[in-house]
Amino acid sequence: MQNCYDNHPKANLVNNVVALFKDEEVDVAKAWLYNFVDNMTTRPDGIPRRIRRQGDNKKKQDCEDLLGDLIVCLIMRNLIFHCLPPPI
Repeated sequence: MQNCYDNHPKANLVNNVVALFKDEEVDVAKAWLYNFVDNMTTRPDGIPRRIRRQGDNKKKQDCEDLLGDLIVCLIMRNLIFHCLPPPI
């Protein structure tokens, strides 16, 4: 992810995540990331609030939430990639 984010359009990343992962996996990732932010000693400015999506496009909207403002905000502050679990 960290190697792709700056090199590819967000729409392509969203489409790939939607195609590769199940709804439950996206839900877990979104919950983990928001819990990570909530457990920080000081919450960075500009972090968007968590939106609970519903409906037919829920997974795509959740991916757009994750790969949009939330990840951008965390990347810009160098707060995310050193804390992620290693790839399997």
